[in-house]
Amino acid sequence: MFLAAALHGLGFASSFHLGRESVPRNGVAGYFAWVECGGRVVSTTMPVTDEYVEVYRTSGG
Repeated sequence: MFLAAALHGLGFASSFHLGRESVPRNGVAGYFAWVECGGRVVSTTMPVTDEYVEVYRTSGG
């Protein structure tokens, strides 16, 4: 959340996302958070858009 807030404060359209595992590895689905800026994931190199179903997002404006 701090990264999204910092990018927004610098004038970049950023958003905070929370996702749930689409295919749990151990039977219990986990959650993961990431930040997008300009439509690209900037907080991790994990393929979060492939492995997680988005359940929450802040506005990107």
